[in-house]
Amino acid sequence: MLDNKDIENLKENFVTKKDLALMIGKGFNGVDEKFKGVDKKFESVDENFKNAEENASVRFNKIENRLKVIDSKVSDIVYRNEFEKLESKVKEIEIILAGAGIKL
Repeated sequence: MLDNKDIENLKENFVTKKDLALMIGKGFNGVDEKFKGVDKKFESVDENFKNAEENASVRFNKIENRLKVIDSKVSDIVYRNEFEKLESKVKEIEIILAGAGIKL
């Protein structure tokens, strides 16, 4: 059985449906405000990714251009093995020409 103290305690802690609805509503308002903050943070993250992507694109373009310059310079280089083959052929031609009495 409930005594007067228990009844008073129940009256103090009694929550109506309206009170409960208001508490839930306040809770949702708080969540809504937190989501606005999260949205702002995601906008910032999106902007950072966009900037990073643009920076990476610029850097890759620079690298690509440098590789093109290097490639153009390398295409003008005679490789050592090709040079040695040509050198031996020139020596053979010199021997042939010397045998024919032609001096270079």
